[in-house]
Amino acid sequence: YTTGVPCEFVVEFAKKVQNVSVKEKQLHQLLEKHYQRPNPNREFFQCSSADVHEFFEIMDGTYLDEADKPNPYDLRKYRYAKSSS
Repeated sequence: YTTGVPCEFVVEFAKKVQNVSVKEKQLHQLLEKHYQRPNPNREFFQCSSADVHEFFEIMDGTYLDEADKPNPYDLRKYRYAKSSS
């Protein structure tokens, strides 16, 4: 991990969706209604992966299988590469 990430992490699940930026904004809005951010200026929330998974369930798209999940260290590159298509 880097100074931009608070601790090591594992990608528990991932979903391919249309309109990535819109979905990310919607997910953040849902998380902000129900959970707190340790730092209000960062994109991290204090919640479990099960909590986040509940929000993923109501979002359209297709879950990626284990082989297709992005490497945690390449997530930013992956997100922008996928959102541009």
